[in-house]
Amino acid sequence: MSALLKSITATLAFSSCAALVASAAASPAFAPVFTDHAVLQRDGEVVIWGTADPGEEVTVSLGEARSMRKNVKTNADGEWEATLKLKGAGGPYKLTAKSKNGEQSLTDIMVGDVYLCSGQSNMEFQTRYATNAYSVMNAAGNDSLRLFTVPRRISLSPAKGFEEEPGWMVATASSVADFSAVCYFFGQQMQTAADVPVGLIASSWGGTIIEAWISDESLGEMPSLADKVELQRLARENQDEAKAQYKKSLLEWWYKTDPAMTASPAWYAADLKDSDWKPIATDNFWEFAGIRQLAQFDGLAWYRNHVVLTAEEAAQEATMTLGPIDDVDMTFVNGESIGATDGWDSPRTYTIPAGTLTEGDNVIAIGVLDTGGGGGLWGPAESKTLTFADGTSKSLADNWIVKISAPIRGLGAAPTSPVGGPNAYTVLYNGMIAPLAPYTLNGVLWYQGESNVNNASEYADLMKQWIADWRDTFRADDLPFFFVQLADFGPVAKNEPTESAWAELRQAQNEVAASDEWVGMAVTHDIGDRYDIHPTQKRVVAERLALIAKKMLLGQDLQASGPMPVSATLADGKVVVDFTEGPLATYGFNKAIGFEVCAENNCQYTDATVSVDGVVLDVPTDVTPDKIRFCWADSPVCNLYNDADLPTAPFEMDIQ
Repeated sequence: MSALLKSITATLAFSSCAALVASAAASPAFAPVFTDHAVLQRDGEVVIWGTADPGEEVTVSLGEARSMRKNVKTNADGEWEATLKLKGAGGPYKLTAKSKNGEQSLTDIMVGDVYLCSGQSNMEFQTRYATNAYSVMNAAGNDSLRLFTVPRRISLSPAKGFEEEPGWMVATASSVADFSAVCYFFGQQMQTAADVPVGLIASSWGGTIIEAWISDESLGEMPSLADKVELQRLARENQDEAKAQYKKSLLEWWYKTDPAMTASPAWYAADLKDSDWKPIATDNFWEFAGIRQLAQFDGLAWYRNHVVLTAEEAAQEATMTLGPIDDVDMTFVNGESIGATDGWDSPRTYTIPAGTLTEGDNVIAIGVLDTGGGGGLWGPAESKTLTFADGTSKSLADNWIVKISAPIRGLGAAPTSPVGGPNAYTVLYNGMIAPLAPYTLNGVLWYQGESNVNNASEYADLMKQWIADWRDTFRADDLPFFFVQLADFGPVAKNEPTESAWAELRQAQNEVAASDEWVGMAVTHDIGDRYDIHPTQKRVVAERLALIAKKMLLGQDLQASGPMPVSATLADGKVVVDFTEGPLATYGFNKAIGFEVCAENNCQYTDATVSVDGVVLDVPTDVTPDKIRFCWADSPVCNLYNDADLPTAPFEMDIQ
């Protein structure tokens, strides 16, 4: 080969290598939460982040103004972060990240107010199912209202992105239909009131506990949760060991808590006589099984089924599928514990080791803990099967029987599975909140608590911890939070006062709202549905949340709260209760109903005479009360409002 040819060949080879290196270089990319049609928060510093090559310089710009341009450099992991100072609302703009290796541009970016909406099923509840949905969706077109739905995701560690690729959408009839109804109606109210673009981020999962939405670091600061947090951390390293420890702790809890476990014989035993148990269908929750005692039951109940096997079938290992069980199950076969799962919508699949089954009658016994809402075995018939190692199978859809063991009140919180379901500690924070952070927000909306009613005593501390955690996550020490107090659901208190886990959780929510000037609570006990945990009147819920936000964030002079009790004083044989946020008004009667006077936890209803700013309660002559209660029931019936048509929150208060 001639020298010239060698030179040409070397030059071409070098050029080819250079081209390969250049093609391998990564163009800047925005984090997945940034897409076309996004809304950025006005009037402050906004964090924008993404990826590029390590050590690369990236120029981030919004529109054409030099003041909206920032040069940043990626770290060793190829991550960059830019902070832009935005003033006022406006748009549409182009958002660009550019380096020597390329660029990414997003279009139709607006600047206005951004809200994150989160919680469980009542926040997830879609607009298409809300009251007057047809007319609402037909009138939904609004270019100044943008929607972003976070896909469901469980993650043992904080995620940087989403398993699916969501995107910001302009509000239209089709995009609004499947979006959170409360979030949409709230955004509609705030967009009109502020007259700026509004961005709404919906990140919710039905049936979930608040612990799933709090970071590992924050939960670990609570001494009462130390063991559970350590189990969750173990799951990152060794899921099998974490599952084994969970099953052991759940079995210990069940033995300690459920009288059926210590009965003689125990309800899981193969030799238990169960002829007096009630037949039950397993295609729907037990509330819809036609059994009166289960129609509004939350707590512990047991299912049993007898399966007759041949000697050949019994000799094999088998796999049992049971479909989903709401909420937690402890499953036995012939008296042997074979599995436990936490998660109302998680299908159960358990291995039955060889030697467990016997020729003839075999007993499947399932202890079920329902913490609220639907309960028990549910799902299609084909989801319930017993499959043997040789591939043959038997249906388990029929012949189930059931018996109630203990109601939810007083049981205490059961251990939570660290793997597999959305109620594992921190997994929804990791999968559905961490990828959003630190997106700059104007406020957070929260509708949750139904799944924590069996642990109301700890809920106030959990909620305060959650608020502090998200403020840290989104880098805003005074980030406002607006939440919904639990609506009515379940039994009313009939002729006498009753204890109520729902009322206790509402009282915990009262405490949280009173503890922080940047937290507001919407009261909804009068617009729920005691027969349906998912009431459809979501517009009114959102309007009450928006009243608080308009007053707090926009400075509007309006009444945003119902009457608020400030003191209860015993004087001259009467209890005088002073209120703010009046003037007080009663509906349907000239006295307030739902008040109780209590002495050493013995409570009784009393007459309540209403004035403009207070209520006077009669006290029986033989009683020296130490506290009062109002609207104290799962589904309270009470009539104390103010002139703004806003109800008084259920409450409990010591008497001075």
